[in-house]
Amino acid sequence: MQAEKMLNDIYIDLFLNHIHREQTRTRLLEEIDAALDRNDKPTFMQLTDSLRKLDEKD
Repeated sequence: MQAEKMLNDIYIDLFLNHIHREQTRTRLLEEIDAALDRNDKPTFMQLTDSLRKLDEKD
């Protein structure tokens, strides 16, 4: 029973991390689009760097 609870906790943690990463990725993509629309190169560069680092973690 203890091992089953630990396994469930691991699965829940993995699932929540996945959801958080996907939400962060979606937010970054939306902000990148907005920076492009504004011709805001510094923000675009910072956001794309953040997105690249997030994708490297996968």
